[in-house]
Amino acid sequence: MTIRIAIFVATGLLVQACSAWHSGWPSWATTLEERLQCGMSILEVQSLTKRKVEVERMVPRLGTHRISSSVTDVGLGFSDRGLESVSLAKVHGILQIRRSPRRNLCTGELTFFVELQWVDVFQGASVFLDDEQVAEDAHSGLIVEVPQGVHALRVETSNEGSALKQLTFRSEDPGYLFMVLGTEDLRVAQELSDPTKSNLEQE
Repeated sequence: MTIRIAIFVATGLLVQACSAWHSGWPSWATTLEERLQCGMSILEVQSLTKRKVEVERMVPRLGTHRISSSVTDVGLGFSDRGLESVSLAKVHGILQIRRSPRRNLCTGELTFFVELQWVDVFQGASVFLDDEQVAEDAHSGLIVEVPQGVHALRVETSNEGSALKQLTFRSEDPGYLFMVLGTEDLRVAQELSDPTKSNLEQE
């Protein structure tokens, strides 16, 4: 009986998590996402939906291709090995876009996009993610792709110091984070915040 109760509870939590993940997305998009598999060809993906698979020309970070409705896009990332990733994007409110994390269909990994804007003092900075350089002589408008988990993002100027931010991404978090760095962020080091909280809770 105890084992059956444990299985029932675990199943309930899994269903609840899936419901939260798909909450607010149209059913056609979530149904399609669930049927996608690593290595599929464009024709195989097209056979799963009546909507047209189109080349992505507007927002490259969605993927190489997209399937669209009036307010929702399913972004698809193809390589020479076939389909590799999927993400969802939807118009949310006035001039706002809700995005899911990008899911690698071959590995299961989730990644998130961080858009950085900053004041002039940071122009030409070097950007590091977990001490690995991801950009050099960067200008405002840089976008960094970050894996799920806790990470340290450092924006370092040549002679003015640096800004250090802790990023925490969980599976239920939005797939896109917009950050603005000002002069108040310019320092040698910054006390890191609680890694159990999301980026929105840390603001």
